[in-house]
Amino acid sequence: MIDICNFIPPKKHPSELEFIHFVYETGIRRLSQPFSHFYHRVFLVFKGSGTFKAEGKEIPLKKGDVFFAFSYQNYHIDFDDDFCYFYISFCGNGALALLDSMDISRENCHFAMPSQ
Repeated sequence: MIDICNFIPPKKHPSELEFIHFVYETGIRRLSQPFSHFYHRVFLVFKGSGTFKAEGKEIPLKKGDVFFAFSYQNYHIDFDDDFCYFYISFCGNGALALLDSMDISRENCHFAMPSQ
């Protein structure tokens, strides 16, 4: 399976919310870690399992989980061989307000799919 990426060039002056990437990632093994970006990311795990590591926390991940990485946050993802996920990167003046309105923070950044 190949990665599917769509990169959207940012505007010079971010609006309330700018979307930068829409990516289905299957090749995380090729990427240099830890990660840190000027934008926020929301992830959805499609397959496999792994661990999200940020700010001294280790959060187990499995299919169906949603988790967030914040701007300028150093993070690392450990994963099994079949791990793949979708992510959306976003920024803008309204990004933090949007996350705050949904009670999403560095302390509350993981939403697990109930075990079946």
